[in-house]
Amino acid sequence: MPLKEICERTLQKNKKYSRSHTDEHYSNMTRIAVSSRLQELNEFDDTEGLPAMKGKLKEMERTRQLAAWHDHSSVANHGYLMFLACVLYDPASHLTDKEYEKKYGEPIEVQKIVEEPELYIFAR
Repeated sequence: MPLKEICERTLQKNKKYSRSHTDEHYSNMTRIAVSSRLQELNEFDDTEGLPAMKGKLKEMERTRQLAAWHDHSSVANHGYLMFLACVLYDPASHLTDKEYEKKYGEPIEVQKIVEEPELYIFAR
C-alpha cells in the first residue's frame, strides 16, 4: 500500500481527534490567545513578534508525525516481514482526552485511537 494512501487514510480517520483551524482563525487570534496557547505547549518565546508566533502555532497544530516500524519472524520455516505505520499523538495537533470529552461528551483515550497502527507492507 502506498505510504501516501496511509497518510490520507489516517488523516481522515483521525479528523475527529485533530485540531483543525482555518487560516482565518489564526489571523483573528489575539496576542494573549496565541501566547497562552504557546505557553500550554511550552513553546512560548517572548522575543518573537505576533506574526512569527502565529506562524509557529499554525505549524505546530497542523504538523503530524508518522512512525513506521517493522517485525520479521519465521512461521513454519517461512520468513515473514511486516511494516506498520501510525501517526504519533501530539497534544499540539490532537485534542486531549479532556478536550474531546468536553467537545463530544464522551470519555475516551485519544492517544490510543490516534496511534492505532496501519499495515504498510506484509511480505513473505
